[in-house]
Amino acid sequence: MNSSSNYSTLVEHWNGSSWSVVPSQNVYPSTHCYLRSVVAVSPGDAWAVGSDGTYPLIERWNGSSWSVFSSPKPSGGGVLFGVTAISSSNVWTAGEDNVTNIGNQTLDEQFTAK
Repeated sequence: MNSSSNYSTLVEHWNGSSWSVVPSQNVYPSTHCYLRSVVAVSPGDAWAVGSDGTYPLIERWNGSSWSVFSSPKPSGGGVLFGVTAISSSNVWTAGEDNVTNIGNQTLDEQFTAK
């Protein structure tokens, strides 16, 4: 959603007959938080990725609410464009790292539960 030229995350859920807005996290509500991709492993486990305005943003759905999931912070900032999940404990993201004095570089992250 856009409010006073600031962006905030927006998640909607389809229940088979209609869409509803599901509250999601905005790390820094005064900046440009946005989500680019989502994947659901199950009704109680989903992942969404994007940017908090500077750094990659990862959010996780636990079946009742979204929460920010810890992610590495590239030195130049960056954004995640896509996410896929092999399982709840093997999730991959892809995006770009804005490397100072070099430009955009590929950024890949993997979460694996032990």
